[in-house]
Amino acid sequence: MQRCKFLLSSWLVGSLLLGSALVQPQQAHAFVWPNAPDRAAELLASSDPEQRELAIQQIRALPPPLAKPLLLKALADEDSGVRVAAARAAGRLKWPEATDIVADWLVDPDVRVRLAACEAIRSAPTAKAVTALGRVLSDSSEEVRMA
Repeated sequence: MQRCKFLLSSWLVGSLLLGSALVQPQQAHAFVWPNAPDRAAELLASSDPEQRELAIQQIRALPPPLAKPLLLKALADEDSGVRVAAARAAGRLKWPEATDIVADWLVDPDVRVRLAACEAIRSAPTAKAVTALGRVLSDSSEEVRMA
């Protein structure tokens, strides 16, 4: 009887351990105020590039389903500083769709933009982006070539 209890408890513990190993952990997100995405969108619509960069900081705190549409807008911003901040935020999300967008930046005249593109591509490589990386091998900036 004692051996039967031992075998049963061993089987139960083994099953629980195996089951817990097979379950993928959920990514936890911090609490987000209900108006946070709207506030970030307002800042992103500002005419002031510094306010739009501030929006990127707020967007980084949002869960990916809320952050991605805002980052898409920021990746198309006219200001290079805003685009660089958006590329870094997209890189943290390891977001392949953003990687394909920034692949076109590898010929941008601004070194910071080309470097941010390299960093984003490294975080979530796609076939299009990796092919485009061939351009940086002859880049005028050593920092970009080494990225």
